[in-house]
Amino acid sequence: MTQINKSLSILLILSSLTFFSCENEAKKKTSLVFNEYSITEKIHLFGNENYPAFDLDAHIKLPEDKITYQGLNQAMMRTYFDSLFLPQKTAQENLETLVQHNLSEYRAIEHELKLDSMDIGSSYNWQMIEKNQILNQNEYFVSFVNEIFSFTGGAHGNTIRNHFVYDLKNDKILKAENILKLEQCDSIIELQKKAAEKAGLVFDEIFIDGFRCNSNFYLIEEGIIFHYDQYEIASYADGPIDI
Repeated sequence: MTQINKSLSILLILSSLTFFSCENEAKKKTSLVFNEYSITEKIHLFGNENYPAFDLDAHIKLPEDKITYQGLNQAMMRTYFDSLFLPQKTAQENLETLVQHNLSEYRAIEHELKLDSMDIGSSYNWQMIEKNQILNQNEYFVSFVNEIFSFTGGAHGNTIRNHFVYDLKNDKILKAENILKLEQCDSIIELQKKAAEKAGLVFDEIFIDGFRCNSNFYLIEEGIIFHYDQYEIASYADGPIDI
């Protein structure tokens, strides 16, 4: 992943944030540590080990203290499992639901194939890795990312990363308008472009409209970082880009 290690002076246009305050307004909470839950499955088409298979690995990190950090725990599960999220179920049960959903989609391929088909080749070897990662945390906020790598045939796999910032003081996921003055979006985008150019990235005209200021960002101690997946502002070969 290309990381352009710049704060871009975007901190200059940040709106006032309670978690950047020096005042003692943060909730006095127990130490925030995370436990990891995981599940791994592999199935072969038609249950035959000589046929292509689907390898699936899913991992999720969640607060160890689910009572004190109930809001964060729910937000992390909701964003990770998305429409498959079952609030009444445990993390492990949600992982099992996620895996079975994806395995069912793979098994559906069997209806399109015949056991003696010459078309059952390596292109039917699927892989999916889904995980989350804590990028930064302090007493005011937690930045985390949900990442999905998938290969379902073709020239290469694809990775999608969605970033979130959770406000520990107010127990909510922050939106861009909570952090930035969006009326200055054009200026924010120009700062991103300048930082990218300074880092030596050359952008094709077809990607010039891919820059944004209102989504897929995270916070570090030095400022705000915008994330772009492959093809958003550069080619697949350039990889994901953080500005």
